[in-house]
Amino acid sequence: MSHPKFTHGRHRPVVQFIMDWNDQPAMRSEMLCDGQPPIGGVPRDLALIAAVVHGLCDRDGITAPGWVSSHRLESPVTMTGQPVDDNWGQWVVSQAPQVCADHGIYFEEEMLSAI
Repeated sequence: MSHPKFTHGRHRPVVQFIMDWNDQPAMRSEMLCDGQPPIGGVPRDLALIAAVVHGLCDRDGITAPGWVSSHRLESPVTMTGQPVDDNWGQWVVSQAPQVCADHGIYFEEEMLSAI
């Protein structure tokens, strides 16, 4: 996701993870990789992954892996990297699940319903 040449559709892997999570509930434990954190990555991508995993786990009554709490951005942004202090950013924040505040990265809650 953070590879410099992977700019078009760079969030596709996250959306695919959400779609798989929603479509294959029996595989959720395996999708959480035995609670192991993602290897490598840039802070913004790791915060996004943590927020998505956190949101899905909270929604579905599953304990989020411990590593999730260690990924947070100091300066909050939307998942596309836009600031949250303009009108559009404020709108995204208003549509975001509560867990986004824990990670400093915001996306619309409906993204967690992707199928």
